[in-house]
Amino acid sequence: MYKLLIVDDEARIRNGLSNLIEWEVYGIELAGLAEDGAKAWLNIRSSHPNIVLVDISMPNMSGLELMELCTHLDAEPKFIILSGYNDFEYVQKALQLGAVNYLLKPVDQNELIHAISSCVQMLDKTQAHQQQVQESMLVLRNDLLRRVLHNQVDTHELREKARMFHVSLHCLKMRVGMIAFPTGNSKSVPPVSAAIKLCEKICGRLCPSYVIPDIHANIGIIFKDSSQVISEEQYLRTLSECTDMITKKLGSDSFSMLGREVSHSGSLCDSYTDCIFKMEKKLLLGDEVEAEISQKISPFSIDYRAFVNYVETSDGDKIAEALHQCFRMFLQEKEQEDIRFFQYQMIDLVTYVLHAIYLNAYFSPELERKKLRAFSIIGNTDSIQKLEDNLILFFSSLTDDFMQSEESGYSPLVQRVLATIRSDYSDSSLSLKTIAGQLNVNPAYLGREFSLATGEYFNDFLNRFRITKATQLLTSTSSKTAVIAEAVGFNNSSYFFTVFKKIIGQSPKDYRNTHS
Repeated sequence: MYKLLIVDDEARIRNGLSNLIEWEVYGIELAGLAEDGAKAWLNIRSSHPNIVLVDISMPNMSGLELMELCTHLDAEPKFIILSGYNDFEYVQKALQLGAVNYLLKPVDQNELIHAISSCVQMLDKTQAHQQQVQESMLVLRNDLLRRVLHNQVDTHELREKARMFHVSLHCLKMRVGMIAFPTGNSKSVPPVSAAIKLCEKICGRLCPSYVIPDIHANIGIIFKDSSQVISEEQYLRTLSECTDMITKKLGSDSFSMLGREVSHSGSLCDSYTDCIFKMEKKLLLGDEVEAEISQKISPFSIDYRAFVNYVETSDGDKIAEALHQCFRMFLQEKEQEDIRFFQYQMIDLVTYVLHAIYLNAYFSPELERKKLRAFSIIGNTDSIQKLEDNLILFFSSLTDDFMQSEESGYSPLVQRVLATIRSDYSDSSLSLKTIAGQLNVNPAYLGREFSLATGEYFNDFLNRFRITKATQLLTSTSSKTAVIAEAVGFNNSSYFFTVFKKIIGQSPKDYRNTHS
């Protein structure tokens, strides 16, 4: 229902207009009557009518003066002018101020109905447009926050778009929570929008938060503890309340996970990844395994970061050696009830490696399939020896598989550029021009083909690749920052620092401290 205000200095006309037609039939609610422009202005400020039916000539403030005053409002009502004078200057001035119609007194009922109906149609279109804009802004905001969780936004883009979408991620204590709806559940997955509204209301009572749809119809929640006093138990209770209400109100089963605490927007991906780790383990190993596993001490010692390096360099011997040592220790220590614990450790290793490669390769769908394949191997292989053999094969072939799959859709020219970046990124003289010279093509043409295929300019892609390699060295070695900068192709430490902070959101020193 839209609200209508009638303004005329003659009581007979005001009352007559209020009873001339059945306003509700046309979607109109009568919001009030005013005897002059000054009183109408007070009514407009308090009740915010959508339509004002106003006389031009009145004491204290005329209809035209009222209209001019309303041009300064954020939400200006639609004006239909009433006048006893067919004066061109009045009409012209009223139209200049935005009047949608001009009716002569005495007002004809059919003319008034036509004017009101036209006004309602205009309001409907405006409302629909505003709704589309709001929905589009929400979609873009959610996309930005999703990319923050996946570590796909640099600090410059985040700063610019956060301002546009009224997003603030400046907080010293943040966590990512997740509400998931298991596939194959007997109860259907609810409409995500309805579940998000429930979670927004519940989570908002705890602290400022952003609730967004994540992949696979799950719901991601970014908690901002501005008071810095919220305990982990409070977060868990809030998430539990969300799942309870989703079951009660929407009739759908769900479960929740909470990621670890972080202190910077650039580290939200770590909390998100922690959440995903826990979720995948729960889905694969069952509801009680987390509590059971947390009480055990692992007898296995695999250096995860070193293992990622073995996979990335396709060092099959090192992969086999590390896994064989782990399996040998398990067979020496194993008890029947420890098999699930060992599966947990293997899932943890697989998830860590795949997420590390995912972040480094900027590639997702194929690696999601790889993850499912690895989990299937771990969950379904009935022999310990066969499991060891299958995992060795899986890890040994992983790098070649995903790189070929990622680049198979590119032209041979772009594939050669990517191969050169992978092999020569440590060469500080590497550039689009040098690669174009090797390939005997025009640099401008090569740059255009590369950006069209990958969605990034060559220099941006090269810098991002080099910084990814730098993050690995920062967490796996004790080398100085200047040495690492040179090792990944930067001959200027200051420039390396600038690029690193722009892409990662932290200085190299802070990154090493928070990720080591």
